[in-house]
Amino acid sequence: MGFSNIFFGLCFFGSMGFFGWRFLGIWKNLHLAKGVEENRFDQIPKRIKNVLVKGLIQPKMMRDFIPGLMHAMIFWGFITVSIGTLETMLAGFYSPFNFSYILGDGLFYKTFLFTQDIANAWVLLAILVAVYRRVAKKSKRLDSLAKESKVDAMIVLAIIGGLVATALISLGARVYGGLLPS
Repeated sequence: MGFSNIFFGLCFFGSMGFFGWRFLGIWKNLHLAKGVEENRFDQIPKRIKNVLVKGLIQPKMMRDFIPGLMHAMIFWGFITVSIGTLETMLAGFYSPFNFSYILGDGLFYKTFLFTQDIANAWVLLAILVAVYRRVAKKSKRLDSLAKESKVDAMIVLAIIGGLVATALISLGARVYGGLLPS
């Protein structure tokens, strides 16, 4: 284990500790409010259906086709990209690690790498369209949002855009350097 792995581990666990500390503070604030106690263990099939339909498929997003498609590209692409991010995080702890240890060096790993390229590229494209829509092509729905919501959305788009751009550059550099199959 080299210095870079130790440094990565310190940064990772430090950031997770900070996240946990902030989450705990927010959790305590949320529980200051006294509301009606809800039974979250009733209607299990309905709750599972709501998670699958409303949370994952998100049909309301497709009411307006172009923004809905853009949102779907970011959402589903980011889920795919997150698998590649997991690979990168695990490599932070053990440098030679990649998913070829699990998938093998053949078709499965090359397919995984291909999905990462496609997902990162389409998320980046969708983010550029989203930024364009928010900055240049003003829409009534976006204009009606509070200023804080607009700023938050741009921050989230910038962070996701930075992640996928970095992943594309990293994957390309690793292929160019002979560390990944082309």
